[in-house]
Amino acid sequence: MVNGKCGRDHWTTTAILRRTVPAAPADERTGRNAILKADEAGWDEGLKEARACTRSAGGDSSNCKSSRYGNFAIFGNLILICQGRDEGSGAEACTELLAQLQPPG
Repeated sequence: MVNGKCGRDHWTTTAILRRTVPAAPADERTGRNAILKADEAGWDEGLKEARACTRSAGGDSSNCKSSRYGNFAIFGNLILICQGRDEGSGAEACTELLAQLQPPG
């Protein structure tokens, strides 16, 4: 989120954000196109924890192909990675978090 807007496609600042802010690590680890395979990821730290595992009804194996983090926001010099099933719920989590970080007024 830059100036109150989040860094994913459904927000208006995406093109500007991707050109002006080095958010590649956050973009790599969040959303439906997250890179969660060790041999493809640009960084290993927290890779296992970033996977959201689901189990199909009646199945005995887990699917760990989706990211636990739906979105990210930028606040000053911090990149916040926000949990959510998808980009929309991740954006909501980022918005709630940012509301707590900003001074009242």
